[in-house]
Amino acid sequence: MKFGGTSVGSAESIRQVVEIVKASQGRNPIVVVSALSGVTDMLLASARKALDRSFSAKETDKAVQDRHISVIGELGLKADIISEELAELEHVLFGISLIRELTPRTKDYVASFGERMSSRIVAAYARKAGLNARAFNAYDLGVITDGNFGNAEILPGTYEAIAASVKGIPAGVIPIVTGFIGKTGQGEVTTLGRGGSDYSAAIF
Repeated sequence: MKFGGTSVGSAESIRQVVEIVKASQGRNPIVVVSALSGVTDMLLASARKALDRSFSAKETDKAVQDRHISVIGELGLKADIISEELAELEHVLFGISLIRELTPRTKDYVASFGERMSSRIVAAYARKAGLNARAFNAYDLGVITDGNFGNAEILPGTYEAIAASVKGIPAGVIPIVTGFIGKTGQGEVTTLGRGGSDYSAAIF
């Protein structure tokens, strides 16, 4: 099952998503989610601001943080479900401001946080609603790409790796998986380009 940015763009939308997943849990779904609507653009804007030293790392990611914390609060969840991602994002933005360089590789790294946070929010709310859900980064389930940052292509080994990883997920667990992102064989985060979450869902 695949849910795009608008489908996970608000607390009410996420509630509806979880109800849809709940109705299909007997079919052992794998759920692929996009970032909250508009968040990828917000993240890339934060990265561009980080190049300007008049902004601190905390200031550049404040809009992104506020957007997610607002949705989390409306869902009655604890804010710490994305604390690791927010801390890592702040470190990345600080690094951009420090070296004053924003490469395609770094843009992909920054853009990856949207899906990484949305998958954790959806999984946490699904657990609150009684589902045995768990968030997964797509690259941890075997999505391997080339190094064409911004528009990476899946490598053939992905299919076998995903099949093995999915078989290893305990019975009854519903995976909530990040769309849009993968990793190279060297462990560098990549994105599959705009619309990449649809591509991710098709691959799974």
